[in-house]
Amino acid sequence: MRWSVLLLLQVVATSFGARADTSCFAPEVTVDEIEFEANGWVDEVGLLELASWSEGMLWNEQQRVAADDKFTATKLFRKVSFATRPSARGCRLTVTLDRKPMVRSVDLRGTEVERLGVARGFWFWITGQDEPVRPPSDRETRRLLGVRVGSMLDDAALRHGTERILERYAAAGFPRAQVATRVLESAGAADLSMRVRARQPVVIRQLGAVCDDEEAAALVLEELTPLIGKPRTRSVERKMRRQVLSRLRRAGFFSARVRLDWVGFASEAGELRATVDPGAKSAIEIVGNRSISKDELLSHSQVFDRLVFSANSWARAAKRMRQRYQVEGFYKASVEVDTSNQDTVRLVVTEGPRLRLGDVEFVGNRSVDSASIEVVVATGRSRWLSWVKPPRADDETIGADIERISRLYLTRGFESAQISADVSIDDAREKVNVVYSIEEGPRSMIRSARGMDTARKLGVAVPWNASEGDPFDSVALEANRDRTESLLQQRGYRDASVETEVARSHVGEVVDVDITWTTREGPLYQVGKVVVQGNADVRDIVVRRELKLEPGRRLDSEELLDAQQEIYNSGVFRNVSITTRPLGESDASAATRKTDIEVTVVPRAPGRFGYGVGYDTRRGLTAFAETSYANLNHRAQTIRLRGTIGVDSTQVAEPTQYLLNLGFDEPSVADGSWELHLNALAERNTRSIDQYSIERFSLALGASRRLDFADGVQVGADVQTERANVFDVLPVPFRERDQRDSWNTSVSPFLVYDGRDSAFNPRSGFFESLRLRYAIPGISNTPLFELGAQHTQLIPLWWDWVFVYSLRAGWVRSLDRNPLVPIRQRFFVGGGESVRGFAVNSIGPYDGNGNEIGGDLAIVVKSEVRIPLFWGLGLVVFLDGGGNYLLRCDGICRDADGSDSANSIHDAALSFDNFRRSAGLGLRYVTPVGPISVDYGVKLDRRVRDLAGDATERESLGAFSVSVGARF
Repeated sequence: MRWSVLLLLQVVATSFGARADTSCFAPEVTVDEIEFEANGWVDEVGLLELASWSEGMLWNEQQRVAADDKFTATKLFRKVSFATRPSARGCRLTVTLDRKPMVRSVDLRGTEVERLGVARGFWFWITGQDEPVRPPSDRETRRLLGVRVGSMLDDAALRHGTERILERYAAAGFPRAQVATRVLESAGAADLSMRVRARQPVVIRQLGAVCDDEEAAALVLEELTPLIGKPRTRSVERKMRRQVLSRLRRAGFFSARVRLDWVGFASEAGELRATVDPGAKSAIEIVGNRSISKDELLSHSQVFDRLVFSANSWARAAKRMRQRYQVEGFYKASVEVDTSNQDTVRLVVTEGPRLRLGDVEFVGNRSVDSASIEVVVATGRSRWLSWVKPPRADDETIGADIERISRLYLTRGFESAQISADVSIDDAREKVNVVYSIEEGPRSMIRSARGMDTARKLGVAVPWNASEGDPFDSVALEANRDRTESLLQQRGYRDASVETEVARSHVGEVVDVDITWTTREGPLYQVGKVVVQGNADVRDIVVRRELKLEPGRRLDSEELLDAQQEIYNSGVFRNVSITTRPLGESDASAATRKTDIEVTVVPRAPGRFGYGVGYDTRRGLTAFAETSYANLNHRAQTIRLRGTIGVDSTQVAEPTQYLLNLGFDEPSVADGSWELHLNALAERNTRSIDQYSIERFSLALGASRRLDFADGVQVGADVQTERANVFDVLPVPFRERDQRDSWNTSVSPFLVYDGRDSAFNPRSGFFESLRLRYAIPGISNTPLFELGAQHTQLIPLWWDWVFVYSLRAGWVRSLDRNPLVPIRQRFFVGGGESVRGFAVNSIGPYDGNGNEIGGDLAIVVKSEVRIPLFWGLGLVVFLDGGGNYLLRCDGICRDADGSDSANSIHDAALSFDNFRRSAGLGLRYVTPVGPISVDYGVKLDRRVRDLAGDATERESLGAFSVSVGARF
């Protein structure tokens, strides 16, 4: 009986198990568990969010197709498969992912070529030898390959990169180059090994010319002879064809036609054959050119450089010759072309007298004063060194002036203004007088402007800066219409269009203009799904938290651009691109439409290592090494270690300076808006810059965030605990107070607003900062309160000039019984970062030995005008000022100013006399990491310092300063 019951229970259990198994393979099941199986790390949370999955969902064919599309859109997987099977809780959905490997290393060989740099090129130039052909460099080959460490290895991308390499080798003369590629995959990573074999280039062994004219054929062969032994490349053929045509035209074959063909007779060599139709030969004769040589005129006419020569080419050449004469002052010069003789092209030049520019007048300008017109006119405008090369009049400049005057009148409402130029010659005074005749016509004035409220109601500030009673400017109207349309599209109305209708009615000499704006906004586009592509080793939340675009939110193209920059600034991606993909067909009648956002990222290699050495006259010799890893926990967290060691130039017996900094950065605490920074620092620094030596150990924790409701505003606070030993203090008066061990714990809240248009090379905007520091009594043996503030403004001027000024102030107060702030907490002023023209830290109170003491109140005012020159170089004219004052030393200062002259203190009082000033010039060169600055400042209040023992010391005239990065 017992065995029967057990058998019955077994049958029942088996039947229920079979039923459960069957239910998990039904067309539609309820999923109780979700698991991922992959050949490498995957962001499971991000994939669940992308697929909108959760336990308890229904799984069917429609879900499978949608999930397959979404996972494929990430471009991370070669293959995705789904399976449901029974589990202890019910049905489990298993997702099997064949993830593309992440490139761990790229070993590229076979592209190295011998490089001797300038010396190599100079040797071949001296000897007259042709430099041997070389394949593309290793750097160029890697760029063509396009596969970088940290990126996903895509088979198609690898194949296209290989094809680009072979095409480049073929263009360089190596059409038989071969590329062998091997990929070793393990644990979701791939090591790429590529061998490039250039093989022998295909060279030009012989030349041929097919031409009816023996002279032309000989010229062609002579021009092509240097190609013998050279590799055959498309660029060389194009260049030589142009040179051959120029050579033939210099010989008189102006209508010549040349075609170059390749005839291969071996795998590594062939014949370059030129087929030439020389046409008729003509000689060039120029007569009457006393002031400008024939060669110079022909060079300026460009008759030898044209690939196609037609009947009108000589007329264009004569026109350019005449322009050349006018620039030299021969305004009456003329060049006539005579082609009546088939064998000779005759250019007859009539130079006339050399004329200076006389009067430039404006006639008929009743509504616009002449001074306003002169601003836009180039003829007669003063130029630098005009006494060396005085201004001339030429037809090209006069024609451009007519267009500029017409544009000026158009902005003033004169739509039908007619401008003409009358040029008269004053032979007696040998001058050219130019009179611009202006027929203003009626003036168009705005009577009404309707319809702009529609765009304003949609949240767009219409950039129309004209109102009723203002002159009508049709060009400005069109520009503002385009701008309004663009702003609407940025606000999410991507199909928006704006039309303007202008109605005119004449009333006497005035044309009343009625403007009607018609805005068709179309549907409002909202954010749909956010798909992150190419993000293999970083959690998707790193991208999504910077994107800050939740589904259903208005799609703003400006926010997309800002998000793209923020994602890139995270430091874990080499490249970031954002595209939008509307869902469904466009329906103008729909109120809203969903748009998916695709964010494509290319990861960087997370690990970095760098090292270097340096030397300067104050710090001595230094060496540093730094290593970092920028993707801890797959969340873009960064840990870094930097070490620096140096030798003081005055103490070379042992390494006297070191710095060890261990840092950790969390870009988003709990995936929110707060950033966290942790630093542990150990430092020893001798008297290389400061007036004391220090050895300290500190631990600092900082948090900051940008305010969502105030663009450009950042708030935060730092907490630092530190133990420091200040020794070897140079100034005499307060050594007992300054030279000591200290421990401090301080809190430093700060507020920063950055409204500049660029952080590296700004041209407009504001920068404001306010920082407090409070060293807490009881847990600090030098408690204090410090306040620092800065205001900087950039003001664009004319001709791309920029005026910049900056105000900075710092104030510190001791909170213990001793009013004197220790030397390490006092301010020092002077040098390129504060007041240029003075040595570093040289402004402020000093003792009887001339050593700077520092102050508890510092004020710095900097100003400069930036003048762009050329090639990224700019000129700077600056005026700086700064003061450093010691206000609270009370009896200590009075005692120190007694009989001991070494302890006496100078220039400590708060007065204008102690506010030092300088002026000077500088150069800026703009680079991707910021401008490089070289300045020289001159002291405007140069003085003599009083020292101990009735000695004196005269200050230098000025000082140089060099820096990299923004100085304001």
